[in-house]
Amino acid sequence: VVFVQPVEEPRQDEASGIRLAQLFGREPVHLGRPRIHGHLGPHQLAERMHGLPVHDPDRADLDEVRRALQSGQFGIQEDEGAVQDRSRLRKIRPNSVASAAMTKLLDCVQLEPKTEATHAVIWLHGLGADGHDFEPIVPELGLDPKLAIRFVFPHAPKIPVTLNGGMVMPAWYDITTMDLRRRHDAAGIAKSVAEVNALIQREVDRGIPRSNILLAGFSQGGAIALYAGLTHPEPLAGIVALSTYLVLEDQLAEERHPANHSIPIFQAHGTHDPVVVFERGERSHAKLTEWGYTTDWHTYPMLHQVCLEEILELGKWMGARF
Repeated sequence: VVFVQPVEEPRQDEASGIRLAQLFGREPVHLGRPRIHGHLGPHQLAERMHGLPVHDPDRADLDEVRRALQSGQFGIQEDEGAVQDRSRLRKIRPNSVASAAMTKLLDCVQLEPKTEATHAVIWLHGLGADGHDFEPIVPELGLDPKLAIRFVFPHAPKIPVTLNGGMVMPAWYDITTMDLRRRHDAAGIAKSVAEVNALIQREVDRGIPRSNILLAGFSQGGAIALYAGLTHPEPLAGIVALSTYLVLEDQLAEERHPANHSIPIFQAHGTHDPVVVFERGERSHAKLTEWGYTTDWHTYPMLHQVCLEEILELGKWMGARF
């Protein structure tokens, strides 16, 4: 039996935050959204198990938004015609290991094993969250401590998100439309992929082979994990794609690297997801299959979140990869 708490009617001034939360992941706890017992977000799951507090990321005020927009610090999404211009897209694709070496490293939360790390998991959070979001999940994976896995949870840069009225928040790329199949922020995606490649290179520099490095992500972070993993020029250990979708599919079809054609992929989605709808996850799974990838596809009766059954299955899958 699943018990749902009553949903409060939101105040008018919370409308934009609710729309964003409904579309892309992290739901602010004060909005009166339903909480389904047994199927919770990562921090709610940890809170229920261990009494840990729910993290609510800081939000910038309107003055900060105006300053960022007026300074031109952040680019605005190109129009649809520009996105289809392949010659322009090729100029903003910092996918190579060489470009990663020139990219500034993101700040990260890192969980070190008791012995010297031999494996690494780079885990990307969803829109509006931060690197602490999935940190409490690690003990619930049930992984053998002898595996000596370093978990790296990077913080996405804070940028104005167009769909949310230009509000500054952690994001891997800008969101300009409610339709996740169109108008992806190609420049922002390329930048985030380069930042992930830089984190991969740091693990290599610290002595971990690429074949022992796994990329994971939830929602927007999962989209970047998929793009970075499928285009990486050397074999990686695997990709974890939770409640997510493919971005820039035509471009990705061209950029996929044969080095990771056989990469293991764990893909999971909630059948009642109102944010990245289940059909979107199914289409992404079908596209990966069409391209020849073998994915472990899992579905759960949940919203845009994670559940304990999913975490346990993921832990088994990760243990098998390492």
